[in-house]
Amino acid sequence: MTLFSFKAQWVLTSLLLASSALAGPKVKLTSTIIFEGKTLSSGQQVFRGIPYAESPVGARRLNAPVAKTYTAGTHNAKNFGPYCIQPTATTNGGTMSEDCLTINVQRPAPAPFSSTTKIPVVVWIHSGAMTTGGSADPRYDATKFVQRGIDRGTRFIYVNFNYRLGPLGYPVGASAESAGILNLGLKDQILALQWVKDNIEFFGGDKDKITLAGDGAGGILVGNHLVNPSFGTLARAAILQSGVGTARRACGGSPCPRETAAWDAFVQAIPECASATDPIDCIRTTATTGSLTNAVSAVVAPPTGPAFSYVTVVETGVLPGNPLDLVDTGNFAHIPVIAGVTLDQGTTLSPSTLNSDTDFVNYIQALFPTATSTAITDTTTLYPDDPTVGSPYNTGTNTFGLSSQYKRIASLIGDVFYVAGNRRFKVSAAAASVPVYGYRFSDPQPQLPARLGVAQDSDFDYVYHKLPSSASTAAKGLSKKMADYWISFIVSLDPNDSHGEIRPTWPLYAGTTPNVLDLDSSSITSIADNYRSAQINFINAGNLPR
Repeated sequence: MTLFSFKAQWVLTSLLLASSALAGPKVKLTSTIIFEGKTLSSGQQVFRGIPYAESPVGARRLNAPVAKTYTAGTHNAKNFGPYCIQPTATTNGGTMSEDCLTINVQRPAPAPFSSTTKIPVVVWIHSGAMTTGGSADPRYDATKFVQRGIDRGTRFIYVNFNYRLGPLGYPVGASAESAGILNLGLKDQILALQWVKDNIEFFGGDKDKITLAGDGAGGILVGNHLVNPSFGTLARAAILQSGVGTARRACGGSPCPRETAAWDAFVQAIPECASATDPIDCIRTTATTGSLTNAVSAVVAPPTGPAFSYVTVVETGVLPGNPLDLVDTGNFAHIPVIAGVTLDQGTTLSPSTLNSDTDFVNYIQALFPTATSTAITDTTTLYPDDPTVGSPYNTGTNTFGLSSQYKRIASLIGDVFYVAGNRRFKVSAAAASVPVYGYRFSDPQPQLPARLGVAQDSDFDYVYHKLPSSASTAAKGLSKKMADYWISFIVSLDPNDSHGEIRPTWPLYAGTTPNVLDLDSSSITSIADNYRSAQINFINAGNLPR
């Protein structure tokens, strides 16, 4: 062999070895449709950025999603797809596109998956007030969560996905209703769940053991799906973190000024369509992606308060009524559920600029415009200007350099938008003999500004088992236990398996004195769920209609 031919063979062999090293794991949907993912340093395998719907542009813009038709060949599934259109500052530097309806699958390793060995699946809906967020957000890196399942001998597959956001995902107002384009983001989620049901077995998942989970707005969306008539065919369990199913009424021919104003502002921000006779047709046929992106950034502020403009609304066949009313009457999927809140749900969404009783009253009148004067008066009595009973709770007279009105409004907002509905759901579901496990997360959060207390989503990193190295040993121990509770539920429908950390038994939320698990690193205890009952009952009676 000549020196030249030897060098050529050496180069060819090196290239082949490099190519083999770069080649990722492959999954076949059919004999000709293959997805190639990649193997992480942990050994876990990921398949990212898989389209589950056709690109929602042109005629498909502002329309229900259409299932993706794949062409034959090997498709690159190594990288996340882009974020859906949202305010630019909320994407952590990631790219945005209308062509964003993608799904990601992360599975444990080693991976001896076969037709007879399938493992449970959790599908996670991201948060972001239905206007921001995405599956590529680093906070949804589930590597440690999945690894915890491996370490405790209860493997599961993790799935998350993107859905349309803001005015492109949740068009509002009478014109959107008459055009039949409501709840598009919710319909994206239903299609993504159907994709999981149809395809997860190719990745080693069990299509009959799917749990739908979400945090914040994701928890609200999970609650919306629970009352979808067909949801019971798509999942066998649900997890609602810091959220509960809520939805506004559709306009139904009646005025809805807040929604109409939000939609009109969006249209006016699109130069091509501001004066169009048929704005929806103009958005589909004339508006550019750049114009829509600029319009969304102009009219959709990152969520700083509870009065979100672009949200789910009642719609026949998808969201047939107010979710809590439907749950009260038993019209929901009777599947096991974990549902809970953090101690101080309202602090991150509360204004810090209220300085007087008049400011407090004016704010709640603007937030609940149909509330009666009697209800407003009763609200001021139930939520007094007394910092010792305000949120963040258990902080005495400390007002953190703000007016005492801040703790007052934070208590009200937390109760109205999260705690009351979450409790109402648990009470109604338990009364229907549905297995429900309730919790309240109260572990101190020293890394947050003190005025936020144990804020919304404080429990998230504990469940994902990804606290920073600077966290206390006690907090890390609680994180292990919480991850074990959640994984046990995903795998067995009961958070009380014997794997992993030794942890207190989590009782069902049932009986005349239902209990929730109080999750605190100093002590995990079961406590009666009767805290602030006067306020919660007042809200659940409909005195502050949204």
